[in-house]
Amino acid sequence: MQSGKLIAAALAAKKRGVLIDVGHGGGSFDYTVAEPAIQQGLVPDTIGSDIHAVSGNTRDAHLPWVMSKFSIWGSRSSRW
Repeated sequence: MQSGKLIAAALAAKKRGVLIDVGHGGGSFDYTVAEPAIQQGLVPDTIGSDIHAVSGNTRDAHLPWVMSKFSIWGSRSSRW
């Protein structure tokens, strides 16, 4: 994202077949990037979570929680 606009290379990569994964982590998710990216056509193909020793006890790393965030934006993929 640059000034609220998705960089052209991101959409070009998606069109070439590059799979986009959310890779959601408790400290690395940014609504101000995710929401406009989805609105501009960069819909994730897969959703991963960031479960490790520290994040395992937080709600942010649990897959149903992450999926619900993206479902709110209408982001649904046949891969998840």
